[in-house]
Amino acid sequence: MTTQQKEVFTTSELAEMFSVTPRTISRWRKSGRLPAMRLARSIVRFGREAVEQFIRQETERTTAQQ
Repeated sequence: MTTQQKEVFTTSELAEMFSVTPRTISRWRKSGRLPAMRLARSIVRFGREAVEQFIRQETERTTAQQ
């Protein structure tokens, strides 16, 4: 990756980033936990802001459970 921040991510990129399977990312998307943009019937991308929001929400959720 260059010095610029990446603005969109693929399912595979997020799966690697979060150490989960692509199927888990798809489940999170389908459940509404992780908002996505559908570019075509089979092309899904996740915006940086949505990913950052997801991380904040998950951090708050796990912190509240402790």
